Amino acid sequence: MGKRRLFEWTPQSEQFWKKTFAIAVIAFIPLYFIKNQLAVLITSPIIRRPIATMETSWTNFAFMLILVSGLSLLFYKTGLRNKLMYFSSFGRMSMSNYIIQSIIGTAIYYGWGLGLYHYTGATYGVLIGLGLTLLMGIFCKWWAKRYKQGPFESLWHKATWLGKRS
Repeated sequence: MGKRRLFEWTPQSEQFWKKTFAIAVIAFIPLYFIKNQLAVLITSPIIRRPIATMETSWTNFAFMLILVSGLSLLFYKTGLRNKLMYFSSFGRMSMSNYIIQSIIGTAIYYGWGLGLYHYTGATYGVLIGLGLTLLMGIFCKWWAKRYKQGPFESLWHKATWLGKRS
């Protein structure tokens, strides 16, 4: 999609995302209802299990297309663009975010850390998650101004080209 420049806003990419969104919604609705009624439609578990696996894959694929096309349209067609640009630096260091958030999250919730799973419910969990997202956003923006890649992306890049001459 990047090579076809579908994330650059042109009349062709807008038409592509609108068609993708419409087709994905049209495909998702019946797939979702089939998924929920599969046990009633097919009573044999031997037959139902592989069909459920295939059906779930198609349902998830259609829903993913709804999310990607919907977010692309929201990004370019509404005033949310400036607000959503906050997350652009996250993408440049996705591996670093994944690792850092995993370390911080386990340190907060697991017994080897603060063990907050004993004390926090869903509301506080969401608030902690939002707070960490904001902090990671600040860190990502700061890092992106100074470096081309995230810290773990740089290590991965160096490890990938280890022993190669440039």
